[in-house]
Amino acid sequence: MPRRLPLISALLMLSIACSDVHMDSPSHPATLSVNGQAEVRTAPDRARFSAAVVNEGEDAQATLAANAEYSERLLAALRAADVSTESLRTTGVRLQPVWSSRPRDAEADWRPRITGYQARNQLEVATADLAGVGTLLAIAVRAGATELQGVHFSLEDDASARAEAIRLATDRALTEARTLAEAAGTSPGRILELRLDGASSQPPPMLRSAMMDSRAELASVPVEPGEVTINASVSLTMALD
Repeated sequence: MPRRLPLISALLMLSIACSDVHMDSPSHPATLSVNGQAEVRTAPDRARFSAAVVNEGEDAQATLAANAEYSERLLAALRAADVSTESLRTTGVRLQPVWSSRPRDAEADWRPRITGYQARNQLEVATADLAGVGTLLAIAVRAGATELQGVHFSLEDDASARAEAIRLATDRALTEARTLAEAAGTSPGRILELRLDGASSQPPPMLRSAMMDSRAELASVPVEPGEVTINASVSLTMALD
């Protein structure tokens, strides 16, 4: 499947966190300082979610063996849906006792006892086919997954979007510096300091976890990828001529 290149749409956060003009003195030349911020939004090209198989039984070994069988069915169904082995990763296997609940009229010496065992096997699924995420969720449920946990969208490589956000933030800082200098009746000089305060990526909101009924007849689960947001902030100090 050809990879979709993210279409970058820039939304500038044209706000100035700090703008200062320092007039010259015998020991300090006149300078000005500004901050520039920018935001770039782009379509994600990767998605991942977790599917878990949870079951209970009276015997620990039998419960774990049954869970392994259910988990293998889940893996087989996802592989049959063209999910590569490299895109499947087990993130947790757990076996724990199930304890009896304290009755209302329990005696003073009452103690809980083990009534059975619960086994859990959690699998992370990654895919570049964003349009097929909803179908994969439904396939996982039909194959025996009893829990789904948040669908997370991201960029496989956000270097291009980060560079664009940094460039826009720097352009904004330079424009504000020139405007501030002109408003003060002077001219901007050389750059004394240019610092990147941060460039971060924020994924769109995740689809929250949900308990699923493995008997449900689901054709697909509606999923909207949204956009990944990349923010950048720079600080600029410039001399005044």
